[in-house]
Amino acid sequence: MNVALPSIRTDLGFSQTSLAWVVNAYTLTFGGFLLLGGRLGDLYGRRRLFLGRARARVALTTRSGPLNHRGCSALTCRGCERG
Repeated sequence: MNVALPSIRTDLGFSQTSLAWVVNAYTLTFGGFLLLGGRLGDLYGRRRLFLGRARARVALTTRSGPLNHRGCSALTCRGCERG
């Protein structure tokens, strides 16, 4: 995240205060998904959740490859791959 901050500042014209908001938003989002993943692991089991996530990643990866040849941006395909 810290590596991208200078690019964000110059490309988008963010101030130092705005960059702090970017970092805080990223941290809060990451923490929220971490808590959600932990809770789902408690409810459904860590192994079951891991295997389901692995299956979903494989399915999305195999489907996102041909999208790049149809004019979709690589960023869109990467977003589909991350799921």
